[in-house]
Amino acid sequence: MQVEYSVLVCVYNTSENLAECLDSILAQTFKSFETVIIDDGSTDGSAQICDDYAGRDSRVRVIHKENEGLVLARKAALENAAGRRVLFVDSDDYVSPVLLEKIDSAFEEYGCDMVCYDIGYFYPDGRIVPSHLSAGDKLFTSDNRREIYELLLSTKFNSMCRKCFRADAFVNDIDYSYFKGFSRGEDRLMTSHLLKQIGSFFCLHEVLYYYRQSSESMTSKYSIYDLERASRSCGEILEMIKSEDLYDRETELQFHLFCRHIFSSFLASLSTAETGKDEKLRTLRDSERTELFVWAADPISDPHSSKNAVIKFSLLRRGMYRTLLRLMKLKG
Repeated sequence: MQVEYSVLVCVYNTSENLAECLDSILAQTFKSFETVIIDDGSTDGSAQICDDYAGRDSRVRVIHKENEGLVLARKAALENAAGRRVLFVDSDDYVSPVLLEKIDSAFEEYGCDMVCYDIGYFYPDGRIVPSHLSAGDKLFTSDNRREIYELLLSTKFNSMCRKCFRADAFVNDIDYSYFKGFSRGEDRLMTSHLLKQIGSFFCLHEVLYYYRQSSESMTSKYSIYDLERASRSCGEILEMIKSEDLYDRETELQFHLFCRHIFSSFLASLSTAETGKDEKLRTLRDSERTELFVWAADPISDPHSSKNAVIKFSLLRRGMYRTLLRLMKLKG
């Protein structure tokens, strides 16, 4: 008998928190599900933990592969999912025991292609900060595509870990070879491709997923490689919006602000990187060749940005990189 849900867990060196993640999945009140684990070449003992869980619970399957990054690990997970619907859980997070039960009720009531739910960001000090997609439960259909793209151009919607969707709704039309190793923005890439293929989705106004915040995750490196791939994924989003004839002045502004937010993350990572000034200057010059640089630096965003952001991107437009680095060092 086919299971209703495949919970997909991509693992890479998260042995410290992996058991908590898997225990929360296996504690679901809704019973018709499987857990598919993709071990993406872990070297810290995570692979053995995965095998241990598979050995004692028939609902768990493990696939070991060489390390190629999250985009290709998720591709492998989707290809091996047996459920009618699928969802991703990051291997250092955990979920509510009623996650699948709540999701299933929404699918049954609204007959939609995807269900989204709210995230609680939890910190080492015990704080949990909720992230809500909307003011309440809400159904999105083809009649409000503009609102859907407004969500896509926001930062909080794009996490793949807050979505459950029909397994046959995701067609693998991503150029996986190009995005191999992509580690900053893979959720945005996969979300944009998913939205092309679904007709409706429902947002549950309830925290059902808990996303771990750590000092390492908040200061992770953002390389020029990631920036180039982020630029290409943003370009795909832009073409998708234009293809539906929704790229007007308002959407243009949202898109440029979206790109500015992404480029700001790159600048923040660069400012704290343990590299010399000359290397940072080379990285900034390399960033000029990306379309993301052009979109982020465009003055259209200045009236809607903070004073600090306006100064930074003005310096960026003028190629005043040494001054920009000094400013970021002072602010940091």
